[in-house]
Parts: sequence; structure tokens; C-alpha cells
Amino acid sequence: MTETPTIIDFNELTRLISREIDGALRLSRLSKDWEKKLHISNIKIKLGRLSPPSSKAHNGVNPVEGSGGEAPKPFLLLDRYPPAKQGWEFEMDFSAGPAPPQVRPIDGVWQVIPPEPLPTADLLFRTMPIQVIKGVSKGWAERLGGLGISTAGMLMSLEHGQLIDVSRQTRSRYPLELFAKAQLLRVVVPEIPISQADDYSLFKLIGKSANDIRELIGQKQISATASEHLYWLLSLLQIVIDGRVLRRIFLKDLRKLTETA
Repeated sequence: MTETPTIIDFNELTRLISREIDGALRLSRLSKDWEKKLHISNIKIKLGRLSPPSSKAHNGVNPVEGSGGEAPKPFLLLDRYPPAKQGWEFEMDFSAGPAPPQVRPIDGVWQVIPPEPLPTADLLFRTMPIQVIKGVSKGWAERLGGLGISTAGMLMSLEHGQLIDVSRQTRSRYPLELFAKAQLLRVVVPEIPISQADDYSLFKLIGKSANDIRELIGQKQISATASEHLYWLLSLLQIVIDGRVLRRIFLKDLRKLTETA
């Protein structure tokens, strides 16, 4: 039987690689000005077809097998690209450099447009009462409220001098701990597609593995990188946010942050 030839769409392959690697760089948040430093500016791709598993090389060694006797696994970023599962191997070279400036004509004058900020988890909690932060008892909420700090966002926005002043007025270093905990909410939210998991509360998703989360959303809808990041984000929320609050917030609420960013 003649094998149906595989159609390699280089444009789609390049878009997939560029999109997912760029997303991984964004999620890494290596520094405050990462947008200026990390940008995939060039991708070179070489590919070749391995021999079918049934064929043998002249020395009798299966060319598909590695030194450990196991077939090589598809490159992680291509696990949703069909040719990668059909014996094709890809060799890629990447070049990174400053992100090119985005310009747009405004009132007839070309102006540089700054990059749009990525959505972070704190956007869900900033306007909520400060007691959404684990460890803020009723007593501490009253003490901090008396100093004008009544929401999670107000706590997160304290500058160093203000934080020291709060610590001095409350005669405790506990506000420093609460501030540090709240800063964990500044993690970027990965792109989350619409799925049957939309109506799962964040509390219900906590404890599930990254693979479980990907299965719920759909392996073709979300990449392994994004599902790993979502798992990490949920773990942080379990540390920072009161569980009663997480029961009232759903995955679709996180997803909507990426839609409005």
C-alpha cells in the first residue's frame, strides 16, 4: 500500500513554534524589562524523515531507536503538530534580540506604542477586601483598615517606606509577611481557551496535575507549557488566597483576564 504523503506547511510550523516559544519566554518573566530583552527575531528550520521503525540500517540497528533502545519523543513544542508524530525530525536555530518597536499613526504623526502589559492574577483580587489574603484575620483587617489599607490591591501597592511605617505603627513585622505573600499574585496568567473546564472552580482545580488540567481543557486546545504554568499559578493561589474565595472563582474568570488584556 502506498503511503499517503505528508504535507508540510512551513508557514503553520513557523507560526506554531514562534507563538509557543514566545509564550514560554513571556511566562518566564526573567526580569522586569524582559519585553525589551527577549524576542524571537529569527527561526531557521531543517527537517528530515527518519526511516520507518520496521526498516533496518546496514548494521542491523533500528535508526529510530536511541542509545537507550527507546524511540525519540517529539519535541515538546511540536506535540500538537501532526508531522512530528509521523517520523519527521526538526532541527531549529533561534535568534533573539530586542523586540521591534510598534509604531502607529496618531493624528497624522507616527508614534511608538509601548507593549501592552500581560494580565496577572492580581487583577482578580485587587478590589476585594484584604481578608481574601490568607492570614489576614478580622483583627488584622481592622488594624490595617484603620491605616487606610482595606483591599488586597492597597496592600500590594504599598511602597517600601509606607510598608515600614505600617510595620512600625502596628508594632509588628507581620504586615511585611502579608505584603510579600500578596506579591505572589503578580504572576502572568497563561492563555486559556474556552473549554468544558470553564465552570470548574479554582479550588476544585487545585491539586490536579498539569496533565490532568490539560486533559480537562483538551490537549489540542492548550499546550503542555501553558498547562504547566496554569498548574503553577493555581499552586500559588492556594498559598495566597483564602479557600472560600477560590470556591467562588472559576477558570473562566481567569480566562477572561487574557481576553480583556
